[in-house]
Amino acid sequence: SLAAVDTSGPVVIYAAAEMAPTRRILREAPLVVVVNHAFDGVLPLEFDRAVIAYSIMPCKLRSATGGYDVCVLRAYPRPYTLFIKNEPGTYVRCATFGDSPPAQDDIIATILAVDEDEAGIRRSS
Repeated sequence: SLAAVDTSGPVVIYAAAEMAPTRRILREAPLVVVVNHAFDGVLPLEFDRAVIAYSIMPCKLRSATGGYDVCVLRAYPRPYTLFIKNEPGTYVRCATFGDSPPAQDDIIATILAVDEDEAGIRRSS
């Protein structure tokens, strides 16, 4: 249980789902690493001060003419970066977004603006 965690030093929480003890840990511990949080809906307000150090957001964009396999990656301190799958096992870097996670609409608009021939991207079927 997270309720018994000692917060006098760094704390690693794996698959955090208990809201009240997680909030206490985020307020009290000098350093908290949360891996694979399991919160549904809105994150605790204490996460507003958090720095996302590593994030992978796989996505698929589909239409009547095919689609794209996409990944938005963040490896701190680098910005969020959009990659589009080119061939099995390879991705093409297509855009960077900065230090905040990009909105879904921004990801879609960026994908639709990519020149497929210039970037060497093939649509998936």
